[in-house]
Amino acid sequence: MNQDLKVHEIVDYIQNDMYRKLPPITSESNLLNGGIIDSMQIMKLLSFLEKQYSVSIDLLDVNAGNFSTARTIASFVKGLQNN
Repeated sequence: MNQDLKVHEIVDYIQNDMYRKLPPITSESNLLNGGIIDSMQIMKLLSFLEKQYSVSIDLLDVNAGNFSTARTIASFVKGLQNN
């Protein structure tokens, strides 16, 4: 899957499918430090990622390095798919 398409899908999911209304976000919006998603929403996002991209995500990998932006999430997921 194209990396940019994956980034777009992640942004779209966070923007439109999370349970609360969010301000517009981009592929570079800081999701964690920007207060865009909280711990409950991260769990929902993990479920989406695992189903959408057929990966298994270890909770130890949920950190600012892997989940700060939609672009870092897409890169992390791509790495999981390549293993």
